[in-house]
Amino acid sequence: MPKGYADNVWESNYTYEAAPYLEDFFGSEMTEYLSNSLLSNEVDDRLHEIAANYRKLNVIEKIKVIMNSKDNIFLKYYCDEGSIWDTWYQINLYPEVHTALSDTDIVISHVDKSGSHTEKAENVTNLVFFNEGWQYYGLAIRQGGQTDTQPYFVNWENENYMITLIEKNEQVIGMTVYKYCNVMTLIMNDSGGIDKEYWVCNVGSYSGELWPVIEKVYEGYWELPFSEMTYAQEDTVEMLQNEYGDISFEYRFPAGECKYKNYFLGLLKNDIHFDEIFEGKEITIDATGHFVTKYCTKDMKELYYYLFDMTGDGITDLCISDEREFIYVISYDEEKKRLNLWNGFDSTWMKLNGTCAARWNREGINQIYYEFEPNGELFRMTGFMEKEFLNKETQTGETAYVVSMPYYEENTDSAEKREMMQDQAYYVKDTGLYYFRVTKEQYEQLTEAYFQAEAEAAQNIKKVRYTYDEVISELSKLKVTSHAKIERNTSVGACSHKRLFRSIFIRRQPSMK
Repeated sequence: MPKGYADNVWESNYTYEAAPYLEDFFGSEMTEYLSNSLLSNEVDDRLHEIAANYRKLNVIEKIKVIMNSKDNIFLKYYCDEGSIWDTWYQINLYPEVHTALSDTDIVISHVDKSGSHTEKAENVTNLVFFNEGWQYYGLAIRQGGQTDTQPYFVNWENENYMITLIEKNEQVIGMTVYKYCNVMTLIMNDSGGIDKEYWVCNVGSYSGELWPVIEKVYEGYWELPFSEMTYAQEDTVEMLQNEYGDISFEYRFPAGECKYKNYFLGLLKNDIHFDEIFEGKEITIDATGHFVTKYCTKDMKELYYYLFDMTGDGITDLCISDEREFIYVISYDEEKKRLNLWNGFDSTWMKLNGTCAARWNREGINQIYYEFEPNGELFRMTGFMEKEFLNKETQTGETAYVVSMPYYEENTDSAEKREMMQDQAYYVKDTGLYYFRVTKEQYEQLTEAYFQAEAEAAQNIKKVRYTYDEVISELSKLKVTSHAKIERNTSVGACSHKRLFRSIFIRRQPSMK
């Protein structure tokens, strides 16, 4: 581990190896800023300046975040005997926080019952929760020991870092900088300079193995250098063909058994309040009968409704959409004995594609296909696009055909695959996908099943689509009918029934550019 670390400072299932690393990965300007702060003995002041981008929550907001966490993930860490809310004394949120927990980087410092609730507590555990949906984020448990100071959480040019100080004889002699699961140390040397070391996360086992860090990283698909992208090698294309062959692109909208039609009627007639379903979300029915979301206000009679088995359990679900800004899937939770928001999509280009499936289609340029677990968690996604560009050498128009490696939990199961991703892939941060350029023929072969399913789904969904008056009428006359449960493909690489994300899916869509 890096210099200055005490024994057992890092307690996690990640393994680390020293590796030559480009300084720019951590930000050369920020590295210089931090180095100068050490040399000038102005560490605290300078770190406070760049830590200002994080906002601290008050006690009420802390409780809200913890209580609303999916599956009470945070609660189990505070329930030591005799513990109180005050033992949770620091939660920092990424500045662009939205309503869903998945939009945040949560950092919680917890003093266990053997310690005291003071800055000098001897037994402090920092539980650092990064949204595992983002490529390099994972759960890291860092136990204090090398310093009594609190870690700093900073945002530099839209990148997030955690910084801890390395002290000797009560003097700050260095710092450790965490970027996701990777580490850089800055240590003052005897000659008055700064030594740098980089440590790279090699394997992560919390939420599947981490895909490799690569040099070709882009904010969004619009930044991809289409004219300069190299073609994937034959063995890579073969691997992609195997991955795509495991995907059963869905297009069916089965009716299911309408067991809970009275609940749906109660919801649509405002006898059941929407805020009971959309916990933590700004969605209500106002006094005039309008459906109000964070993004728009719509008359209930201007919306569209779909009745079919979206969740794959053989029972009819209710989907509500304005067919432009949002789609919300509402099912009945047998355990809670109430209606539940199964999943929600806030995007102009999202469409339902059948049971446990949805697609994002950006005007025919960029497609992403999503598959979900029966509980609404994202299981797998894959993307592809075709983009016209001008060949600067020939001054003629050409088209780049690009496909992604399907993203799901077990999809880093070999060193060969990780090496291939590192050498040939183009990573897009906006989608979290690794893309490869292929030939037109390869592209058509890989995407043929998807486009067939998309065309079928576009027609089939019309059979389960209703206006407000139509859905009220349909639900009123429906009788409970038996319907076979939809069986999903459970082969390896198709559906593992393990959790990939703990949060509502809304965050995982690309931006609107």
